[in-house]
Amino acid sequence: MLPIISRRHPFKFYGLLLLLVALLSIMGSMPIANYIEAQQNGVPTTKQNVGALAGVTFLLMIIYVIYSFIKSAPRIVINRDFISFNKQGFSFEEIDQLNLRENAGQASGSFLIGMEPPCILKMVP
Repeated sequence: MLPIISRRHPFKFYGLLLLLVALLSIMGSMPIANYIEAQQNGVPTTKQNVGALAGVTFLLMIIYVIYSFIKSAPRIVINRDFISFNKQGFSFEEIDQLNLRENAGQASGSFLIGMEPPCILKMVP
C-alpha cells in the first residue's frame, strides 16, 4: 500500500497566505515610506513616528502569520503501519482511539488568536 500524504491546497492555503502577506506588506511599508520621506524633508511629526512604529509592527506580523499558517497545517502521512504528523510518528498499535472530524483545523482565524486545535489521537497507556 502506498502511503497517503496530505498536501496544502494551492488556493485555500498558499493563496490566502500570499494575500495576507501582501496586505500586511502594504499596510506596513506605506507608513514607513511616509516616515522616511518626512525624515528627509525635516523633522517628522509624532503622528509619523507612531505610523512608522505601526508599520514595523505590521511587518513583524508577517513572520507570525507565516509561522502560524504552517504550524496549523501539518503534513500528515498515513501508511499501513503508522501515521505521522510532520516528524512525529505513531504506530497504529499504540493508538487506542482516533477521532476524525469533518472540519478539523478549519476554525476561522484560529491562527491569529493562538487557539490550539484539540488532540485527535488518544494513546494507549
